[in-house]
Amino acid sequence: MAQTRPAGRPCASLRLVGTPALVPPVGEAVALERKDAALLALLATAGATPRAGLAALLWPDVDAEGARNNLRQRLFRLKRAAGVDVVAGGNVVSLADLVVHDLAALPVRLAADPQALAGELLGAFDYSDCTELAAWVDVAREQWRAALRDALAEIAARLEGERQIAQALAYAQRLVCVDPLLEHAHRRVMRLYYLLGERSAALAAYEQARVALERGLGVPPGAETERLAELIRSGSASASPALGPSSPALLWPPRLVGREPEWAALADATVARRSVLVRGEAGIGKTRLLSDFAAHHGAALLMAARPGDVHLPHALLSRLVRRLAPHTSAPLADWVTRELARIAPELGPAPVAPLDPLRLQQAASELLAQRRAGRVALIALDDLHFADDATLDMLPSLTTAPGGEAIAWLMSARSGEMPTALGRWCAAQDTEGPLEMTLGPLDDAAIEAFLESLALPELDAAAWTAPLARHTGGNPLFILETLRAMRAEGSLSRDGLGTGLPAPLNIGQLVARRLDQLPAPAFKLARVAAIAGPDFSVALAAAVLGQDALEIADAWRQLEAAQVMRERGFAHDLIHEATLRSVPAAIAKVMHGEIAAQLEAQGAAAARIAQHWFEAGEFARAADCFERSGHQAQ
Repeated sequence: MAQTRPAGRPCASLRLVGTPALVPPVGEAVALERKDAALLALLATAGATPRAGLAALLWPDVDAEGARNNLRQRLFRLKRAAGVDVVAGGNVVSLADLVVHDLAALPVRLAADPQALAGELLGAFDYSDCTELAAWVDVAREQWRAALRDALAEIAARLEGERQIAQALAYAQRLVCVDPLLEHAHRRVMRLYYLLGERSAALAAYEQARVALERGLGVPPGAETERLAELIRSGSASASPALGPSSPALLWPPRLVGREPEWAALADATVARRSVLVRGEAGIGKTRLLSDFAAHHGAALLMAARPGDVHLPHALLSRLVRRLAPHTSAPLADWVTRELARIAPELGPAPVAPLDPLRLQQAASELLAQRRAGRVALIALDDLHFADDATLDMLPSLTTAPGGEAIAWLMSARSGEMPTALGRWCAAQDTEGPLEMTLGPLDDAAIEAFLESLALPELDAAAWTAPLARHTGGNPLFILETLRAMRAEGSLSRDGLGTGLPAPLNIGQLVARRLDQLPAPAFKLARVAAIAGPDFSVALAAAVLGQDALEIADAWRQLEAAQVMRERGFAHDLIHEATLRSVPAAIAKVMHGEIAAQLEAQGAAAARIAQHWFEAGEFARAADCFERSGHQAQ
């Protein structure tokens, strides 16, 4: 997030994540050359740096005088491009006081947008021709990824603790995209989908976790993940220990309320095979309307774009192809299968020629034409504000192509987050544009009916309608979050009327308080478990702590009694993440090294050992393990 600067004074901005650029106070952004980008990233992260050392790092094959001259020229060009001094100082240089960059205030930027700061530090620039610079860039990139992971996990945990489930899901999904090997992040996505009433999506998230762990680490999901999946399959309302007692109706209301006109409009559009785009603010009920209508229709496919899709061309189309492929009425032509294999590799070998978007679109249209009409007559695409542009660019053609025109297409997107490609389609002046439907807030009558549908014995629907209407503006998700917080505080009865409506509980603070109350030996054991992650075992903990298994038995019992640990893992992810945050980075580094050494002694998988050596800063040892892991994979 841009730093505050004194009013009236010029300020240059640096974009170092994604495609590096310099944004002057006035005018267009200027793309940065790779060494200029590395120079500015180093000053942004490391602070004041000796000029001679900086020059030698950037130009290792040039003599000292030549390197210093190169640096002077670079700094002059940067000043000319920005119109202000970007770098200040003499023998020791640093970013000028008025220069801001996108590496600052990471949690603040993410809090405003879960998709902020997408891309790699320094983009795709390669520095392999400068050995020391390349080593620094590798470390800086990993540190940036670690900071991004930590910030995403912390925000997701806080939002989940505050019962802002839909918002938390966006951050949890981004975290899984950033690091697909974080099993606790996969569990959070599973749990959040389930709490939103999307059991099939929760189980799909489990399948995604299983594939990622088996491909990336060669291991199946852990016991806690399997237990959570079983709870979701069984439909238990207590899938998340963090929720505590709650009514299933507050997780997924038993029926859709107050949307009769919209339902009728969808029915008419379906008969006419007219594409419909449902718009509305987050939490207004777009997903519930589409999912209930699709379920009522029967011959329907329902899927959603996901946070992170925008960075993966054809991500949504790929999932659509995978869902449609089993429903074809006849074998697809070879060329169609090969083209679709570009985005769905399980269909077979893909062509070696570069992808032609038009030919891929034609192949997708052929797939639509070959679908079994009795089994797929409606396709519902939810959350298109997350969708990738490549898929959105194809949607107008797919919906009007032979096969696509015989399908009813229902879509949804947030009103204030319409992608450009979707906006262009909506702006079409002919009948090929989708019929737009805006989903508004519930009025007082609908809110009262909504409250009555929840059938909470202590809730007087009529009495609470007006206060909840004022507090939530008629947004169904906001109503549910408020009711959950009220139920937790015991204020759902009429006695609570006239008092301020409560804010959701902050689970993160409760977890931190519980950890602070642990005896020192138990807290130490929990920290080892947190750093070891999926590699944790009693034997490993005993070895790292220099004790035998019996000596840590009391600490283990204390952790179980405090509901911090159970069996071989943490009671839930919030506790795990809070424990990790309690370990200073320097101490965590040392512990990772001790864990790596013990895992080597125990003959653990090379990939897992490599990760701990990497976190310990022992990069040569990590590289050796990664190499052995690659040979084993081959």
